[in-house]
Formats: sequence, structure tokens, C-alpha cells
Amino acid sequence: MTHPTVRAARESDAAVLAALRFEFRGGIAPVMEEEPAFLARCAAWMGSRLAASTWRCWVAQADDTIVGTAWLHLRHGFGIRDDLLERRLWQSSTPRHAT
Repeated sequence: MTHPTVRAARESDAAVLAALRFEFRGGIAPVMEEEPAFLARCAAWMGSRLAASTWRCWVAQADDTIVGTAWLHLRHGFGIRDDLLERRLWQSSTPRHAT
């Protein structure tokens, strides 16, 4: 496995990102939704967010495989002026090991 590189995620990465999210969530809590339904719903959500101006995602990629993600959501904060943005980093990734 080569050292990972980081790049901006693309809408076309949504299915892979959804699969990583399913793997991550299944590792920390019982699965509440069948995998195909989750992947379809999550990939659609992620694809639309990657197309929006208030979400950013970066992927770590090794050997042409996405092995991790970091999401940044820019949103209007609560209790602060509307013209200021609150930035939050949401990391939802799980390492993938080469087989």
C-alpha cells in the first residue's frame, strides 16, 4: 500500500463514500437499516451535498482506493450574527487496509 494522498471529493465518489459510512457506522452501533437501502439513501444525500456550496469533503486515497474521508459543513451558527459562518469538521471515515 502506498502512502495516502488527499484530494477533494467529487460527486462521482458518493457511492464509495456511502459504503465507507456504512462500514464506519456498523462498527460503532448496531445496523438499523439494510445495506442496499442505506447505500442508496446515503449516496444520494452525499452526492447532493458535494454539489452544494455549504459542504466540502476530502478523501484520503491509496492505490486508487479511497481509505478515509473528512467532511466540513459551513452553516449559519446559532446565537451569532447571520453574516458569520460557523465551521464544523465532521470526520466519518474508517481506515481501509489493503488486502
